[in-house]
Amino acid sequence: MHTVPTTLLYSLEGLDDLDWERLLALQWPEGSFFYSPASTAAAFMQTKNEGCLRYLENVTKIFDGGAPCTYPVDLFKRLWAVDRLERLGISRYFEFQIRECLDYVYRYWTETGIYVSRYTNITDVDDSAMGFRLLRLHGASQIVFPGEKILHEAKMFTTKFLRDKQASNDFFDKWIITKDLRGEVEYALSFPWYASLPRIETRFYVEQYGGDDDVWLGKTIYRWYAECKLDEYGLVKDELLKAFFLAASSIFEPERALERLSWAKTSFLVYVLTSYFKEQAINIKSRRQFALDFVGSSLCPARNASGRYLVFALNKTIESLSLDVLAKHNRDIHHHLEESWKEWIIKWQLGEEHEGWESREQGVELLIRTIELCAGRSIVPEIAPSKETPYDRLTYLTLSICNHIHQEMLKVKREDDYNEANTNGNLNELQMQELVQRVLDNSDDLNQDTKKTFLTIVKSFYYNAHCPSATLDVHLSKVLFERVD
Repeated sequence: MHTVPTTLLYSLEGLDDLDWERLLALQWPEGSFFYSPASTAAAFMQTKNEGCLRYLENVTKIFDGGAPCTYPVDLFKRLWAVDRLERLGISRYFEFQIRECLDYVYRYWTETGIYVSRYTNITDVDDSAMGFRLLRLHGASQIVFPGEKILHEAKMFTTKFLRDKQASNDFFDKWIITKDLRGEVEYALSFPWYASLPRIETRFYVEQYGGDDDVWLGKTIYRWYAECKLDEYGLVKDELLKAFFLAASSIFEPERALERLSWAKTSFLVYVLTSYFKEQAINIKSRRQFALDFVGSSLCPARNASGRYLVFALNKTIESLSLDVLAKHNRDIHHHLEESWKEWIIKWQLGEEHEGWESREQGVELLIRTIELCAGRSIVPEIAPSKETPYDRLTYLTLSICNHIHQEMLKVKREDDYNEANTNGNLNELQMQELVQRVLDNSDDLNQDTKKTFLTIVKSFYYNAHCPSATLDVHLSKVLFERVD
């Protein structure tokens, strides 16, 4: 410890038999020992070093006669402030400040990482890991891009370490101020980043999270359910509640209530259509007739009562969402929304004859388009059709990943009726890494919020695959109904 800097320099006041003259060679430029006022004070008492005195006088002047356990912490405080704002689900109110904080950290980032402050070449794991994760998430890197084997190895090591701690019930960490470290670890192990929905993570992290707006939206959806006569098809409201829960857990900002509502309605209508035609063993001819009824519904009524109710529900939903978007964004999306539904229904009714029908049956692309339209954004950029656009690639990756997850869930359900599917196939993992990379990349002209919609939908599929039904019920209750004491 007398020849190279180690963390022992942080606690010199508690050590005996030290060679203080040799230790002075490890003193940091501003006069401290490892940014520790206590350690530096001990060194000053033994050596009367002027550098130690200058550091201590500066600290006590800044803190009006007192001193924190560590100073300065200019990198640490910025990183942890950003992390807490994001965990609390309120980062959208501090976008400018977050950008300033991360720009500051990036300015002093080194190839070997960082420590709590910019004034040293020493690095440590926790500050470097936090900085790496936040910088990459904000476009500068927990997130793995294709070919980064070291992060895969780090994930395996940390997962094993945490599972060992979990098994031995050893969750003590003197550096972490948290009420429920065990709960944070258990949630992180059960729901990896791909499968973690922001509002669920927030609800388990904070002590208070209001839900008044979602109660109102929930009543709106149930009223829509009754007015559209969807109860005629023998479908329980639990699926509607689940659809709204996934939407509310993924898009939780109050100002995005319309996107949340459109997600829940669209997802449930897709479920109604696919379930009804499957359960009634309706043949392909009848399914195609329904598609024709909807496509031509503006010209003539549907031929049968069941089809008429469904066509009515679709048209009413399209009309309602279009009016809401017109009022909020001053944009008429009726034609685009109707065409999106027609395109999905035509491809869906072709069934197995059409490539990629499994993911389209789940309405993934339709859901993305609906959310984008209800957010007031265009759904497809105008680029030559002969060239694959960033939007096309994101669509392909999203459909492929969601289809894989859906097929894994079906396979697991057939085998043992257990809800957690294997979503970690090599191909799927590589595609997910590419999707994340493309979403975080700022080099193309595609709207950043549009790209995030693709990732949001995929994460909801991952969550649904990872979450056993009993756990989902607990999460649903906590997010939508329970108030925190």
